[in-house]
Amino acid sequence: MVMMAVTIAFFGVRACTEGHPGSLRFGECTVDNFPDISHLMGAPPLNKLYAIMLTVYSATKLAESRAYYNKLSTFVPPLLNGFLFFAAVVAMIAGPGIGYWDCYFDMDTHCLMSSTFTIAEVVYLYTLCGIMSYNREQFGPHAQHVITRVQYQLLFVAFVGLCMTFPTILDWGSISEIGEWLAFFSDFIIRFQIAAVIRYTSKVVKDQ
Repeated sequence: MVMMAVTIAFFGVRACTEGHPGSLRFGECTVDNFPDISHLMGAPPLNKLYAIMLTVYSATKLAESRAYYNKLSTFVPPLLNGFLFFAAVVAMIAGPGIGYWDCYFDMDTHCLMSSTFTIAEVVYLYTLCGIMSYNREQFGPHAQHVITRVQYQLLFVAFVGLCMTFPTILDWGSISEIGEWLAFFSDFIIRFQIAAVIRYTSKVVKDQ
């Protein structure tokens, strides 16, 4: 997770300073001239690295989702818990597809994978954090401030999404590109905090 975030950030900074052939507009980055992640990481040879990182990241998220499913099963209805895990699986499948079908190779499939991933990720994270907030007593004292902080961060992501949908809210020419970066890295930060509260264990069967 950290490696992927640092790698993408590195090439983002590089595109805004030295320029990068993967950017539609590169050089000096401003709110009206900013590269998007898909075109930045979709250009060869970065597209291969991007696909590999998305695959590893999806596998990590699946392990996390399994841990969360186990934790929530003690106080969440099975139907809701199953729906939540299903959303996680959909996001896990669509995530690598964003890199495999990059925007230079197959834009239509890339957009389909991106839309599917975004919808599944939004459903999963907002539902999961809503459940955690509503059932705070199921988590230790150290988790209370984390849950509250994540709620504010999700509100921030919702505001970013609103600005991307209605660009007139912020008169930035590259609000869609900037919003993609903000939402992408917010996903890393939020998931890291949740993982610190609900830890993953490799134990998949009960002791006999």
